[in-house]
Amino acid sequence: MTTNVEFGLDVSPGRAVLGCPTDCPNPERNRYLIYVARRHGVPVCTTLTDTVAEALALVPAGDNPVTDRNPFGDPSSVPSSCDARHNSRT
Repeated sequence: MTTNVEFGLDVSPGRAVLGCPTDCPNPERNRYLIYVARRHGVPVCTTLTDTVAEALALVPAGDNPVTDRNPFGDPSSVPSSCDARHNSRT
């Protein structure tokens, strides 16, 4: 959980991943965060699994404090609910 201001300061490709489930109680509260993420090419995911997979994919090999390998395997092969892989900055 973060504020719009905090997210706006940290948003950049390779540095942030946004998880916004489609069935959250108040999805309208996420509209601005989703807009900012897409504008900056940050992955926007709709499941926790995909959000974690995207975040782990950002960690350079050997720098993951939990494990030295991505437990989800090759991130490009994970069925993804994330949309930033196909977005460009607009």
